[in-house]
Amino acid sequence: MKKIIIIMLLTITLIGCDKTTQTTNKSVTSTTTTTVVSATLLPTQLSTPENLKITSASILMWDSVEGALKYIVTVNGEEHQVYQNFYNLAQLEDNRVYSITVRAVNIVSQSSETETIEYSNFELADISLNVMYSVYLNDDLKVDIDNISAVNEIKPSIEEEPINSDNWTFSDGLLSIKKSYLDTIYHGTPYLLIYTSNGIIELNIVFNDVNQPYLVYGQTYIQTVNHDLNIRFEAMNGILSGLSGNDITEDDYSVTNSVLTISSQFLDPLFNANPTRNVIIGYNFTVGEDTVIGIIVIHR
Repeated sequence: MKKIIIIMLLTITLIGCDKTTQTTNKSVTSTTTTTVVSATLLPTQLSTPENLKITSASILMWDSVEGALKYIVTVNGEEHQVYQNFYNLAQLEDNRVYSITVRAVNIVSQSSETETIEYSNFELADISLNVMYSVYLNDDLKVDIDNISAVNEIKPSIEEEPINSDNWTFSDGLLSIKKSYLDTIYHGTPYLLIYTSNGIIELNIVFNDVNQPYLVYGQTYIQTVNHDLNIRFEAMNGILSGLSGNDITEDDYSVTNSVLTISSQFLDPLFNANPTRNVIIGYNFTVGEDTVIGIIVIHR
């Protein structure tokens, strides 16, 4: 009987010592707590983001979607992840047109895409062009736009939708606007906005009903030192038969595809002698038995 009692006391003592050791270990061991979010708490069907709008500060905003952990903003096919219900459009490259959609996402589901919203960030280029176009012409209007790599769209005004891209082409600095489109806007002086890679160019088209040769950009031109001067014309079935004035010769100019080019080697000495002068050049077109004459005014 005494042996049994002694064994029980030893067992109790050992167990008590073990508890004391565990308590001591707990007092010096750091504890890491991990929170696990159960996917069962997230909705399996997310609503499509609504009320997309672009603020004056170029911030795209939309209503938050319940259960969404992030949003995918797709800009011209490229996806961007954001964790708030807004996206800064100011970071996009200037002078472009962007098509944008948004969808909500969590770890078990994603919503459908929103309807596409368009954003453009063109700056107004310091260029305004006045061009003439004859109603008797059977060809497209051709406009020279130098130092421009791309034309993105053309609008009748900022508020209106772009004209159909089938109505114009752009290649190697030459914009062509289809005659079929011009016939629909023949009224007064149509005003078009050309959205280019360098900003917006204002284009004013002056229709005329005179069936004879003319200079597309009028009679006044600016020549830059060491640069040839290119002057586009419409011959209207005529032939440019010659230039005159300031001792110009056939060696000082050339004609290619309705563009008259006057050499800088001819013009530069004239302006070096008098930088503030106007250089007046006369031109002659032969149309059948008739002769059409006019002048070109050139300055710096």
